[in-house]
Amino acid sequence: MQKRYIVLLILVLFVAGCSPSGMPGNAAQPVARASAANSTTPTRTPVATIPKPASTPTPLPATGTPTPAPTLVPTLELFPVVTFTQDTNCRRGPGKSYFADLTFAKGETTQANARNEDSTWISVQVPNKSNYCWVSASLVEGLGTVESLQILEAQTLPKAPWAISILKEICGEPNIVLIEWSQVIDATGYRIYRNGELVSTNYSGDNRFYDNPRVSIDYTYAIEAYNEFGLSPRLAITINACD
Repeated sequence: MQKRYIVLLILVLFVAGCSPSGMPGNAAQPVARASAANSTTPTRTPVATIPKPASTPTPLPATGTPTPAPTLVPTLELFPVVTFTQDTNCRRGPGKSYFADLTFAKGETTQANARNEDSTWISVQVPNKSNYCWVSASLVEGLGTVESLQILEAQTLPKAPWAISILKEICGEPNIVLIEWSQVIDATGYRIYRNGELVSTNYSGDNRFYDNPRVSIDYTYAIEAYNEFGLSPRLAITINACD
């Protein structure tokens, strides 16, 4: 009997502990409410207004003033076509000391492309080729203003020997003459003239000439150097006739 009371007491205590009011997990939680006094109202940011640009009036053309016509400026012909007034040698440089490469016939035409510094010679196109040669400006027509052409530097000619001397002179049958001259550095060779007549051509390095004139008269020997473009001035010496 006593055990039954003890069991009932335990059941009562168990039921009391499981009631909803005694459960800590179901305790009412306080709800935080925002105070109306602490609430903030967002401030509106003002938007800048961009003014529209004022329209610029388009200027109207002036009335009553005529528009001048454009002025035509004459253009120079850079490479004029020239006509030869006579048969003309065309040379490797501006002067008669330069070798002639070809001859233009009277009435033939070609194109001028340059001039020398004093405008006395002009450079012209070689027919059917890309190179040029030189002619006297006085032998063509149709050139116009020669100064409008560009100046072209000429090829260099050799200098003349600076000294010549007689190494041997013997009067007899025949006469014997031996002359010598100074070497020219940029020369390809030398030409020897006796009384104006070409009597020998020496190659570079050979600067002596041996002669046997048969007639006892005064003889003038002249030496000129040459290169691939032309000739130097001549240097001369005279040998008197044998007594």
